[in-house]
Amino acid sequence: MRRAYLFLALVILTAAISFGVSSRYRSEQSLPRPCSLESLSGYLSLTIEQRRDVEPMFAELAKKRAEILGRRDKAASHLVSVLESDTTTKEQVAQALKAVDAEQSQLRSLTAQHLLRLKTVLNKKQTGKLFDLVHRRLCVSDGQGSVACPVAKP
Repeated sequence: MRRAYLFLALVILTAAISFGVSSRYRSEQSLPRPCSLESLSGYLSLTIEQRRDVEPMFAELAKKRAEILGRRDKAASHLVSVLESDTTTKEQVAQALKAVDAEQSQLRSLTAQHLLRLKTVLNKKQTGKLFDLVHRRLCVSDGQGSVACPVAKP
């Protein structure tokens, strides 16, 4: 009987921990996306004038982002085919990885430039809110919750 209670307590503890972790993950995933005008507009309380000013920025971002994502997807497909090949060399894998990394780097650079341009339109409070959001989303995608990138701010 004692073992049954111990087992039941362990199951309840595991369920509680699982619920806590999943609810935190869900709440962080529901954060607005910094590269989406629709989700950011309400989150940052953009004025009509600000929205008018940033719309072209988001349109340009979407176009360039689609181009880079297309190239990155091609590079990733090539990497998979290189890995699948029976005659693959380490050099071929390294070269294919570099191609994927180059496109990822382009995407990160494009996003950083976009954020810098957004800063020119936002007020100080909105800018702080934007970069707090960026920090929190980076930590969520990182998933490490390390000291350098805590999932929750103290």
